[in-house]
This record gives sequence, structure tokens and C-alpha cells, in this order.
Amino acid sequence: MKKEIVNVHNRVIRIAEDLYVAGFGGSVSALDIKKQLVWKGYPVAKGDFNVSQLQKSITKLPKNSSLIIMTHNPPTIAPTSVLYSSKLNKKIFAGSKKLDSLVTKALQHVFLPFVYAIQMNVPVVLHGHCHYAIGSNLYISKFGQTKILTAGAFKNSDAATFSLVRVDGKWELVSQTLFNVGVL
Repeated sequence: MKKEIVNVHNRVIRIAEDLYVAGFGGSVSALDIKKQLVWKGYPVAKGDFNVSQLQKSITKLPKNSSLIIMTHNPPTIAPTSVLYSSKLNKKIFAGSKKLDSLVTKALQHVFLPFVYAIQMNVPVVLHGHCHYAIGSNLYISKFGQTKILTAGAFKNSDAATFSLVRVDGKWELVSQTLFNVGVL
């Protein structure tokens, strides 16, 4: 079996029948509650991501597809995008509003200027970036729901696994495990 590494940044990749991964790397700047800079993002030091190319690729997916969204930065809708620094004695907001838009538009099936009327299933949103945020949350909107999962920091040996199963023609998240792999 040939194994290969695939860069999913700003791309949509098919990984199984009717199952795709949309990826986006990089980070935006983190701000405190007064909107003061805590750390600069890379490659986006000011503003937010431009995810329009990725959105356009998503609109080309076949009807009834399932989409895993995998990003480095969390969307702001994820509680794991808000950190508290005891060292700085402040809350830090490290999420991206453009990634919120990507998730919610995928759930509601509308990417303007495209009207994307194909039913989209988003079983899981994976993100990194916030090293001390570990866990998952269920995000529910009026358009649908998804699980947002972050494993924590690999530099701390944190990792996660999850399982998807195809049920009635769509992929569903059936399990997730967060664990520490030991000393690296």
C-alpha cells in the first residue's frame, strides 16, 4: 500500500466515498478583551483569512457529501478559541470569524455569490493552535450541527483519534478519544 502525505491547505480532498476534507492553515492574531494584540498571527498579522477559494471548491462537491473541516486556527464559535493566561492575567481570543463563516455556510449550504443548494453534512471540525485547549464541543445552529475537536499540543504529547461511520448515506462521528502519547 502506497502511503503519501497530502497538503490540504486551501484545498478539498476526497478521502472516501462521499467524504471530503477541506483544509486551511495559518493563524490570525490573538487579541485580549480590549482588542489589544497578544500575539501576531502568521501569515495574517492584521485582519482575517481569505477563505473564498476554499468556499468555491466546496460548492463543487457532489450532492449529499460529508465534509470534514480541518484548520490550524479555531473558529471563534469554538469555546476552545478563548484562553485564559494566568501569566498575563487576561482572556485571549484566538479564533477566526472567517472560519466561523466557513463552518456556518457549510452547514446552511449557501456560499455567496453561489447558491449552494446541495445538502452538506459536516460531522467534525478539527483545529489546532490553542495548545492548552483540549476537548470537543457540539456546535448547534439553526442549519445543523457539528462537533468541534482539538487534541491540544503535540509538543506536550497530546493527540486524538476519532471514528466516522456511514449511516443512511452520510458520514457520522461515532467516537472520539483524547489521550497523551507519553514523552516525545
